[in-house]
Amino acid sequence: MEKLGFERFDATAHWYPVAASNEIQAGLIVQAFLDGQELALWRSSDGELHAWENRCPHRGTRFTLGRIVGDTLICAYHGWKFAPQGQCLTIPANPTLTPPKSACAKTFSVREDQGMVWVTLGDVPWSPLDLGGAARSFCRGFVLYRAPEEVRVFLLNQVDQKYEDRGRAVLASGTDGAESTLLFLQPMASDRTVAYLWADTPPSADSRMQTLKRATSAFKTLRNQIELVAQ
Repeated sequence: MEKLGFERFDATAHWYPVAASNEIQAGLIVQAFLDGQELALWRSSDGELHAWENRCPHRGTRFTLGRIVGDTLICAYHGWKFAPQGQCLTIPANPTLTPPKSACAKTFSVREDQGMVWVTLGDVPWSPLDLGGAARSFCRGFVLYRAPEEVRVFLLNQVDQKYEDRGRAVLASGTDGAESTLLFLQPMASDRTVAYLWADTPPSADSRMQTLKRATSAFKTLRNQIELVAQ
């Protein structure tokens, strides 16, 4: 019988999650990967999120080694200062020079939705997700050493813990009355996936923590199965 759920992940044609929103705090430059592309994620002073290629156009130094000052990102190597739109503003070694337009970071479209950061590597319109209004809490992200397509197929063909497709790399479980969880799948590379686990949680802090522990433990078991299964 043919397995359900095979779908090619293509970051030039679709939006995918690359981090949980709460991981990108003010003043931090966070590394992420999408379909093999290394990213630098950061926020300007107004909280707006930015997704850049993680390479300075000058010498290729990672932006994640730099620092944020106000609304600018400063490269760690030669101190080039960049505006949120990616354009270089100043070059300390030649302060009277107006930086050329080519001195610009490569930027990607980015959005925040459902507590996640979403990026596309192509020119793709954005549309918000409709996943209902349940109160959810973020458990954690799991790195799986399997292709995103393999992870998706495995989960959709589970018998004991049923998952259903919610579109755009989102899977939901618990539709048969069990505790409900959401998985957001990030295609890091052709052989690596990050699964971000969220769980529907009660208002009580103690009950919420117990729910998150159970959801995390259950998915750890699934992760081990996914990585062991011969494809």
